Amino acid sequence: MNVSVAEVAYALAQGQSSGISAQGIISLSLIVTGVLAVKYPPRKMLGRLTRTQPDVPPAEPVGPAAWGPSVLPDSAGLPSDLAPYAVPVGVPVAGPVAGSHAWAEDFDATGIPNSLMARLRPEAWAKMVADRGMNGMGLDKLSRTPFGVDVHVLFGGRMNLKTTMDNVRQIETGLDLDESWKIQIKPGPTKGSGIVRIITHDPLSESVVWTIPEGRVRLADPMWISRTPFGEDVHLSVNQRIGIFGTSGSGKSCAQRLIGAHVIQSEDADLEIWDLKFGTESQHYAGKATRITSVPDAVNRVVWFIGTEFPRRAAKMLERKTSSWKETPEDRALVVIIDEGNALIRGFTDVQLKSLYQVIEQGRAFGVYFVWATQYPKATNLPTEIRSQLGCRISLLLLSSEESTIVYKDDVSNGWAPHTLIGSGWMLIKDEDHRTPDESKARWLSEDVFRTVPLSGDRPSDSLPTVPDSSVAPMDNGTTTVSDDIRMVLAFANSPLGVSELSRETGRSKSAVHGALSRMVADGCVCKASSDNRPVYSLPLADDH
Repeated sequence: MNVSVAEVAYALAQGQSSGISAQGIISLSLIVTGVLAVKYPPRKMLGRLTRTQPDVPPAEPVGPAAWGPSVLPDSAGLPSDLAPYAVPVGVPVAGPVAGSHAWAEDFDATGIPNSLMARLRPEAWAKMVADRGMNGMGLDKLSRTPFGVDVHVLFGGRMNLKTTMDNVRQIETGLDLDESWKIQIKPGPTKGSGIVRIITHDPLSESVVWTIPEGRVRLADPMWISRTPFGEDVHLSVNQRIGIFGTSGSGKSCAQRLIGAHVIQSEDADLEIWDLKFGTESQHYAGKATRITSVPDAVNRVVWFIGTEFPRRAAKMLERKTSSWKETPEDRALVVIIDEGNALIRGFTDVQLKSLYQVIEQGRAFGVYFVWATQYPKATNLPTEIRSQLGCRISLLLLSSEESTIVYKDDVSNGWAPHTLIGSGWMLIKDEDHRTPDESKARWLSEDVFRTVPLSGDRPSDSLPTVPDSSVAPMDNGTTTVSDDIRMVLAFANSPLGVSELSRETGRSKSAVHGALSRMVADGCVCKASSDNRPVYSLPLADDH
């Protein structure tokens, strides 16, 4: 039976005025009561009807006003002329209003300040959005979260998820939030909905401490990196190109240590870290990883990957007739953490950067995985050639929406907004296994504890790969010579190149290139041949430099 409350109430009123007997009225009342009980069970009915009435202030808070339990309105607080159904007889009831669940009895408001709950009542919310030019963002319902409270909203008019994000300061001011609280804007379950998440506290104020894993560890094993506020452990695959972003003090270095600890505990992988602040930031990695501590050393390493390591690994793959590297304790993978990658962007020449991009791109096929970390995700410090290769992006707290956009691009408007994270240690992870913007907090691993982490199988530190010698001779100011640039270009060339081509690719004059080539040929660093009656140059096939 599809009968509205208004129709039933109207029928009662008409029956009384038409002279029906008292017994008839009683019988009719029993029928009405049955209809209401079926259509609106008592608990839900009260919540539904009271929402159409004027604002009824909650009872006085118990305990500290800021954190006292919220008291929901009940029938005892309604005017007498609204009892027993809280509807004036004969007056149609308006349909469900925005905020239809905001004060439902099944909402657990324990721990939410009364002052905040009062401002989240439907009438107060409607006034707030109207006063601040955000008409069209209607209140739907509230839900309790480990962070505080989620305000579910429905969009209409000019309001949508993006305009709500643009007006987040207006919402904060309109709700008069405590300075220590934060607001995040999250996508809702449908396109026309969203969530205004009010964060009143850190649900994981006590960090989850890292401990040495039990049993054998392989690089391919999922690494436990963080925990959600709902108590779910988040795991990460290290067999991919990873970007780590976060402002100073956000916990970026701890995230790097977590990955580093997993690698050095793995029986089939080695760790390498590039710390171009002369090794000052990576001292606790000593004895656990190969350390590259200057721009010239990094240049040499790129040349070594191109001319020696990748060909060596390729030869093994050809021998095994496979197109991908399979790490084993004998044929180990290599994970390279580049700490503060913007130092490379500043220190490398254009030619060297091009070679670096290609090494990062090709490395995964040869079992060499790069982790690019920076606290400055700017367009100039995180070029497209790097960003487009990062299949996994871990972002801790950032300073601005502009930085968030550099990391996650247009997905910021879909909730990937690391500049709104709670604070230190909190992160967003996006890769093939993590497709939704779910916050989690990194496990805590200090530098002191990291120093105590043993290599897998009690391997001695002198078993780590060493940085090979190179003929590259950087100048005192950290820049590189013409010979360095020639080696870089030749390393990626598909065929021998002449002077004119090398001059164009390196940006050096023809006379400078010709002079450098003469010295390199004499030293055996470059091979000279003839093609079409002109000299061409290439690197030796067995280049161990």
